[in-house]
Amino acid sequence: IGTRLLDWAEQAAMPLHQERHRGHPLSIEGRCPARNTSAVALFAERGYQPARWFHFMTCDFSAALAPCPEPAGVQIVGFTPERSEDARQIRNEAFRDHWGSTETTAEDWQHFIGYQAFRAAFSLLAYEGTEPLGVLVGHEYDSYTLATGRRELYVAVVATRQAARQRGIASALLVRALTLARDDGAVAAALHVDADSPTGAFGFYQRAGFTIADTTIAQVKSVS
Repeated sequence: IGTRLLDWAEQAAMPLHQERHRGHPLSIEGRCPARNTSAVALFAERGYQPARWFHFMTCDFSAALAPCPEPAGVQIVGFTPERSEDARQIRNEAFRDHWGSTETTAEDWQHFIGYQAFRAAFSLLAYEGTEPLGVLVGHEYDSYTLATGRRELYVAVVATRQAARQRGIASALLVRALTLARDDGAVAAALHVDADSPTGAFGFYQRAGFTIADTTIAQVKSVS
C-alpha cells in the first residue's frame, strides 16, 4: 500500500509542477516517524534521502511554570482580528531562515487562523510601542479532548522578528500562553520543532520544560 501511495504522489506531483513551476527543480517530500523502520526503509528504496528531523515535544503542567517577566519596553497583548496582519508579517520574517519555509500569503493566513482549532484566547503578540515584534498562535483540538478526556494547548507558531531576537520575547510569549491555557483547564502543551533550527528553538523549548515525545524524519527525493 505504501509503495502504491508513493507512486501516486509522485505521478500527481509532475503535472502540478509543470503547471505552476515549469523550468524549476522539483523535489518531493514525505515524512514518517523515526521509530517506523519499515516506512524509513520504504522511503530509502524509493530513492528518498533523510533531510531533516523534527521533534514532537510536550510539557506537563503538573510542574510549576518558570516565571518570565515581559522584556523592558515590550507589551504582550491578545490576538485580535485587527492585529492579524501584524502576526502574519512577523511569522513571514521570522521563518525566512527556516528549512523548507515559504511566505504565507494573506489568503493562506486567513485560512490558518480560521481553523476550528484556533484559539484567540491562547494567541498573543508582542509590541514595542506600535512596532510588532513577536507572535504566538495557540490551537486546541476538540477531537483530542473528546478522545482522551484531557485538554492540551498545541503551540502552532512561535515567531520573533530577527532584529528583536535574544531579548526574551519568545520566552515571555510562551510562558504567558502556557499560563493562560493552564488557568483555563488545560493539563499540558505540545508543539513540533525543527531539531536543527538555526534559532536554537529546540534548546529553547527544552529550557522551557518541554521534552521529546516523538521524532519525525523529512524524506526528500529530487525528481528530474
